Amino acid sequence: MSRMLGDYLLGDVVEEDTHTITYRGERRAGDGRALLIKALKPGLRPSRRLRQSLQQEWDLLVRLAHPHLPTALGRYRSKTTMALVFVDHGGYRLHHILRQAVVLDAGPAVAIALAVAEALAAIHRSGGVHGQLSLSNVEVTASGQVFLHGLGAITHHDESLASPDGLAPEQLVGQPPDPRTDVFMLGALLYRMLAGRGPFDAAASGVGQRVRRDAPAPLPDKTPPLAPSLRTIVSRCLTKRPSERFHDMNSLVGALDHDLRSWSSLPRDVLASRAPAKAGLSEALAAPLEVVTTKPTGGVLPRLQKPLLLGVGAALVVVAGWSLWRLSQHDRAAAPFAARGIVDRPAHVRVLAEPWAEVFLDGQSIDVTPIGQPIAVPPGKHTFVFKHPNASDEQRSIEVVAGQTILLDIKMQVVRPVVSAPPPPDSEDATP
Repeated sequence: MSRMLGDYLLGDVVEEDTHTITYRGERRAGDGRALLIKALKPGLRPSRRLRQSLQQEWDLLVRLAHPHLPTALGRYRSKTTMALVFVDHGGYRLHHILRQAVVLDAGPAVAIALAVAEALAAIHRSGGVHGQLSLSNVEVTASGQVFLHGLGAITHHDESLASPDGLAPEQLVGQPPDPRTDVFMLGALLYRMLAGRGPFDAAASGVGQRVRRDAPAPLPDKTPPLAPSLRTIVSRCLTKRPSERFHDMNSLVGALDHDLRSWSSLPRDVLASRAPAKAGLSEALAAPLEVVTTKPTGGVLPRLQKPLLLGVGAALVVVAGWSLWRLSQHDRAAAPFAARGIVDRPAHVRVLAEPWAEVFLDGQSIDVTPIGQPIAVPPGKHTFVFKHPNASDEQRSIEVVAGQTILLDIKMQVVRPVVSAPPPPDSEDATP
């Protein structure tokens, strides 16, 4: 039976930790938008510490506005409880995907791990640590978007909720987590996706001992075989001494990205979309076939074919390039923000403005900052204008390519007293 939290109708439980439960839901008098509502557990009064924890999570999400972190929409507050409201992207948690698929191919597994690593790197740059990374707080959508949840762990580290063999050795002896702890936990997560089991599986009473003392079990042989570089990455993440792991999350991001690019040319969202598809939860995104090269056999004809094919290929590239350019100009004139599909993916622009501003893109009003989600734009040239009632307009012209993400960080030159954005009500922030 559904229950209400203020003006919000709560549905199925998506995630649960020590102090909070995340529900799917919607606003009773809203537009039907699907929401995720992270609320304190029933009967748990909002102490000062819990309020600060949720407030810090809110502030972090709004400040980072990272494409792999949840999009914050509003807050609900009363004398007896508190909740955060996010966009529900309709994805599937990783534990549910693996329950159906058991194991993932290397492409989807690395693409998902890379997105999570980028989110963790942003958290670390802000001075935070996740510390409770698990299958239940990684979400993958049918379109291959990846989101990292569970940011309440930044202030509440409850090891009892994590998978026993997903904890780092230092956590098992009571040390507080740091960024290298997240490196270990992400290595364990990647191992689970590739192997269908944890790196230290054993009887419940022996897992902690194995995490602290034993080397992880070798990753199983697969078809096609895992790249040696990927095995090395996982092994380095799971070393006992933090000093022997990747020294920070940015280094792990670089290693995963280099590894993936060395054997796959497909977009990361296409690869990630294959995870829920393998579990039978969605259909994988269509994508161009990757080029497979073969060595020519001996003889005169193959030797003559190579320069001939190169010449024909070069001519085709010139003709195809000119045709695509003409087509892109027509498309931009007709529908500058139309979806381009996999071959011509959009770029993304994150915008920040101090103290705040209304954002216009190519003459069209987009939203008022802070804007939680990066703005998708087609490749090419664009003009952003930032407007504030007490400041001169700020204009930025950019040129982006497909798949690129850039940041526009604007400081409005306020010339009269600041007109602040409307403060949230004491009981509830309106959801857009």
